[in-house]
Amino acid sequence: IVGPATLRRAAAIVKMGFTELDALHRACAEAAGAELFLTTDDRVVKRAARVSAALKVKVRNPLAWLGEYRR
Repeated sequence: IVGPATLRRAAAIVKMGFTELDALHRACAEAAGAELFLTTDDRVVKRAARVSAALKVKVRNPLAWLGEYRR
């Protein structure tokens, strides 16, 4: 169940330029305490990079993250 705080956070993330569903995914990841959100959606990765300071979860492409992780 998604609570009111998560829905408010999703609304704030929508204002950063994400779609409603993408924002809800990010808000749920934050609420769950995730450190990383992996996605193959390049638009989401690029948008997240632009607003990374405002997000509480890092957003990465799985292949790019794997390359970073191996270093």
